[in-house]
Amino acid sequence: MSNYYEILGVQRDVNDTELKKKYRKLALKWHPDKNKSEEASAKFKNINEAYSVLSDSNKRDIYDKYGKEGLENHGSGINPNDIFQQFFGGMPGGFGGMAGGLGGGVFGEMFTRGHQQRKSPDKRIEIALSIPEMINGSKRVFNISHKIHCKKCNGNGLKEGASVSTCTNCSGAGICQVVRQIGPMRMNQQFPCNVCNGEGAIINNIDKCTKCDGKKITSITEQISIKIDKGSRQGEYIMLRDMADATENTNETGDLYLIFKEIPSKYMSRKDDNLIVKQSILLSDALTGLSIVYLHPDNEKILIEYNDIIKPDSVFILKNKGFYNKKTSNIGDLIFNFEIIFPKKLDTTRKDLIKKLLPKRPVENTEKMECYTIEPANIDISPNIKEEYEDLDKEGIQQCAQQ
Repeated sequence: MSNYYEILGVQRDVNDTELKKKYRKLALKWHPDKNKSEEASAKFKNINEAYSVLSDSNKRDIYDKYGKEGLENHGSGINPNDIFQQFFGGMPGGFGGMAGGLGGGVFGEMFTRGHQQRKSPDKRIEIALSIPEMINGSKRVFNISHKIHCKKCNGNGLKEGASVSTCTNCSGAGICQVVRQIGPMRMNQQFPCNVCNGEGAIINNIDKCTKCDGKKITSITEQISIKIDKGSRQGEYIMLRDMADATENTNETGDLYLIFKEIPSKYMSRKDDNLIVKQSILLSDALTGLSIVYLHPDNEKILIEYNDIIKPDSVFILKNKGFYNKKTSNIGDLIFNFEIIFPKKLDTTRKDLIKKLLPKRPVENTEKMECYTIEPANIDISPNIKEEYEDLDKEGIQQCAQQ
């Protein structure tokens, strides 16, 4: 194995700050949970071993004078995982012990805060569509505002010719350390620097890009046009690549999903590929035969006829006038649910005429009966069947439990 200075790529006179920065970079690169190459485990072990010696002034002095053999003679045992945990914080077990691997603990936070994250999150927007739009298909043109990496500075936040400066809060290490005294013990806690967000570098005001003010991100509004296919359904979507919001520490932008949502209609609804229509008809139509012109959502005028009595809430079907199925190329049916409109008032002449035309109800002898007059009411008379059954279920469960 190479000497410890060569392993970390530093000179013999390296100071503690530079040593820490170099170790941090190499530990992140070669940790076996992140690097799946065959040599990663051995390199990670050597890196931790080298840092454990060179970061300790006593061990480093012995190593400089007598080499690795001198350390072994002085009984210096080295545990690479202990070194990594001491440096990054967290619980035993490397990445996996820190609240679920790369995503948790101090290291996970530092990992996602820095430049390691590749792609920003995807974004979802609901697009409200009417039933006619879903039946016929349509074209939508609208504006979308989203964030992009600044084109003037290519997302680095710097004006031309400028460079970042070392963060003075963490001395470029990207992490800060707090020593806490707990009883007789001293504990070192390390966390990402809140000034540079764990990057170890900052952009001075004079060096900031004039377009994004050093934020690396700008907002734009784009006009887009989308095609909604004939027969589209609620829950289907159109994906627009790289149209989500860019974020500072990513080099790729997530995708934008436009998700279709059906606008509820009082008179139309969809069931599978069938179009359900609630159609009002006159009482005279219901009694003497129906002949009406229906304007289909595809703007076709259809003559609807039926030469018999139509009872309230009757359902009628017209084949192949529903929704187009994009997968099977079949077309659903148009289903009418007729609602009969009764006249609000009849004069005496019409009442007498209807009584003569329509069959009469058998009449009982009402001479000794008391007469009551009923009144119209607007109340909900649907039974609470669900609640009643819930009570029965609870009682049944209690009885079974007692038995």
